[in-house]
Amino acid sequence: MNHDKIEGVPANFTTFYKETQPSLQLYLSKLTKNPEVARDLTQDTFERVHTNIASFKGGYFKSWVYAIAINVTKEYWRRQKLQNRTFIDSIDNLTERENNVITPEEEVTGMEIEAKLQSFAADPENQNDFQILLLDIQGYSDREMGDLLNLKTNTVSVKLSRVRRRLAQYLEK
Repeated sequence: MNHDKIEGVPANFTTFYKETQPSLQLYLSKLTKNPEVARDLTQDTFERVHTNIASFKGGYFKSWVYAIAINVTKEYWRRQKLQNRTFIDSIDNLTERENNVITPEEEVTGMEIEAKLQSFAADPENQNDFQILLLDIQGYSDREMGDLLNLKTNTVSVKLSRVRRRLAQYLEK
């Protein structure tokens, strides 16, 4: 790809990479406090820069690269935050009571609900939308869920409404 025609982009991207990569990786290492993660994020940043170089609107190219690095790091943190919330923890939160005094009948009912929820979540039709439902249960706003899942807020609202309706119908069976 010829970058010479884009104003502000270094003529030799390979040279720019070799000169910028060490300082960018050090910067990301300080942000993440993890050199291995920083190495991966640096690579992801340059991959995204190379893929999106045509969208560069001029100005300081290095600043643009660092802005992309910050966004890549934010996305990484969002994914980590999302991955740290396990399915079982979410199901446990649904069936627990505040005072932790559960009668045998409630325990059986809770086990039945848990089994139904796990079955519902295992259905390939529900897997993507169930993640939205779990985030909703954990108190995230539609906007926050959209940010975490890289979806528009309206898309999250529609998907959440649909998965709630499907879950209600499923639990009634």
